[in-house]
Amino acid sequence: MTNDAGPLHHDSVAIAQTIAVQYFPAFMRSHDEVLGFYSNNAVLTWNGQNLSGKSEIHQYFKTLPEVSIQVAGFEVQTVPGTNLMTMLVVFGSIEAPGNLIRDFHSTFYIESMPEKKEALIRYHTFQLI
Repeated sequence: MTNDAGPLHHDSVAIAQTIAVQYFPAFMRSHDEVLGFYSNNAVLTWNGQNLSGKSEIHQYFKTLPEVSIQVAGFEVQTVPGTNLMTMLVVFGSIEAPGNLIRDFHSTFYIESMPEKKEALIRYHTFQLI
């Protein structure tokens, strides 16, 4: 079996680990804090609801209840044709007070800007399973 996408870029692994380890704890602490992970023109699809831009994402996050999130694992891949985009798939469980524990699947497309030593979420999907 060959890997047509080429090797995994080493920066992709570091970026993915940072998002996987820091994003969800920040989300549970403060919806304001988690906005720092998103680019200004980020697009988020949350359980089928499409949101564009950091401001719209922030307004939506303010409507969500406090939750407990457990990350079970993640997978990372450099987007073919560029080493500036990383795809990260995270899966785990989420629980809101008074609700059942549900599994989730979340995909991030993260844009790397090496000149600024920065990586920000451009596209993000979150789906309860």
